[in-house]
Amino acid sequence: MNENYFEAAVRHWVDGKILEENGEYDNAVCMQGFAAECAMKKILSAGFSDGEVRRYSHQGETLLQDMTMMMTNDNELLSILDPACGLRLSDISLPQILFKEHPERRYYPDGKYGQEEARQCREAVAENGTKVVTFYSFKGGMGRTTALAGVALSLVKQGYDIMMVDTDIEAPGLSTLFFDEDVVQRGVLDFLLEYPLIPEREISEYVLDITDASLLNEEDGRLFLLPAGKVDENYLQKLARIDYQDNREGYLEDILKRLLNKIQAYYHVDYILIDARAGFHDMGGIVVSHIPHGAVLFGNNSRQSWDGITQILRTLAESHVADWPLMLVDAMCESPTSSNYASQKEQFIQKAYTTCVDNFYDNSSPMPGIEAEGVVHSPEFISFNYSLLNGIKLFSSGSQEQDDIVQAYKEILTGSSYRKIADRIKEWFGED
Repeated sequence: MNENYFEAAVRHWVDGKILEENGEYDNAVCMQGFAAECAMKKILSAGFSDGEVRRYSHQGETLLQDMTMMMTNDNELLSILDPACGLRLSDISLPQILFKEHPERRYYPDGKYGQEEARQCREAVAENGTKVVTFYSFKGGMGRTTALAGVALSLVKQGYDIMMVDTDIEAPGLSTLFFDEDVVQRGVLDFLLEYPLIPEREISEYVLDITDASLLNEEDGRLFLLPAGKVDENYLQKLARIDYQDNREGYLEDILKRLLNKIQAYYHVDYILIDARAGFHDMGGIVVSHIPHGAVLFGNNSRQSWDGITQILRTLAESHVADWPLMLVDAMCESPTSSNYASQKEQFIQKAYTTCVDNFYDNSSPMPGIEAEGVVHSPEFISFNYSLLNGIKLFSSGSQEQDDIVQAYKEILTGSSYRKIADRIKEWFGED
């Protein structure tokens, strides 16, 4: 199994949650100890060799002490294991039992720990962690950016705090949904250029707080946007400089992780939703396969779309564990009222199934059937909506007419199609 520390941490956490649900509390506590151990090793691996990290073996208490010392001297580590890790150690307040007599306790007789201890350990490892989800399409024009906005609004409506990040720096568009063009001054492009020179600059200088009263209610969660940048006469020149820096090995991945680290440490949001650039390239590869907890892949039933999805699935199958969160979306499909809807839906599901069987699913494990739900080949569907054809405006100058327009768009974007995607993302992380 090709598994890194983060993926091992997630696997142990999920196993512990299942054991807890089955009433096996001793084993559940043990698994959460392993989850915390692997998660902290993920932090350590950012600055130390694999050999140095492995020398800690299963000495969780020693590892915790050293991590505490590291974080005292490095503010950037204060709420971070990794941009793609849900474990938050901002106060290093893990319960003592998480590492007490770890890992020897796995051999102890049952009955040492109960339901409360198991719950305490599970929540200590994963509660309040920021989840990172990337939205990707091989082809442009798939409604990916619109879907991200809809999912963000659906989650905010349920009280979650959301940060949207536009990494599609060659074709930025997410900010146009929420702001007039004059509002955006900096963004991802500027951070990539400025961070090596001014690393102490606050992330808040790049982020926009969405507070439009016509869009959000008082009981909603917080909503933020990190745009791609200000599209003006200097934008192409900045973009050319980024293309040159892409050639430096590991540069983009490292600086994008630092970008997300700063977001986590400053805003403490529940979810970071990344709008990825379409096609194959360094930026898209990093934000799809190297950084997030999971990904939502958008496509349609065309050969070009499936060719792209196939390559992405192969890459993810090689670099992630089999149960890594992933979702397919048939975007811009026929309306459910269309006579072609049922047949086209069946065709997409069949193609999704064969593509996943051939390129993503682990042949050494039991294979899900074509009618299985909640698995990768079981897609969500977003029908083409003519009301969105001429653009979306989710901000108002305050007039009743513009307020009504915003409300109309919000109603569409928090409808069942987008809400289903949001609900599946929540299920990935046990937030049913």
